[in-house]
Amino acid sequence: MENNSGGSHFKAILALVMAILVAIFAIMNSGEVEISFGFKTVNVSLAIIILIAVLVGAVFMYIITLTSAIKKRSSKRAVAKAEKMEAKQKIKDAKAQKAADKKEAKEAKANKKLEAKSEKTISSDNNSADDEELVFGSRKKAEPSNEANSNSVDSSKLEADDSAKDDSKGKINVIEG
Repeated sequence: MENNSGGSHFKAILALVMAILVAIFAIMNSGEVEISFGFKTVNVSLAIIILIAVLVGAVFMYIITLTSAIKKRSSKRAVAKAEKMEAKQKIKDAKAQKAADKKEAKEAKANKKLEAKSEKTISSDNNSADDEELVFGSRKKAEPSNEANSNSVDSSKLEADDSAKDDSKGKINVIEG
């Protein structure tokens, strides 16, 4: 800020020096001059013409400087507004990214739980399948042996029945004969 106020002081001093020089020049050239406006001719002091010319030039310079300052100020505002909008967008994007990361982490956690649960289910299914195979396998092994035993029992019963029939036929034969 010191540079800006120092610049203002310099400009004020420079303007004062210029005004003094113009006043000295106007006083030195104080003779009357004829000015023609096309439809009218006027006799005026040269000092007044010089002061009016300097004053008009100063007004034009002020207007040009003012418009330039207004353009700068509006462009600074536009830049500041754009930076503010960009900052808001970055914050919005960061919040969206954070929400997406949270959602992703939550989904990953849910997937881990699901995988752990499915692994437990698969391992318990494998264990129960192994148990079932053992149970069914022993039943299957036992069943054929039971069937073999029952078949052998049945066949021994049949043989015994057949021999008993034969014996009974033989007894019948003996009795008849």
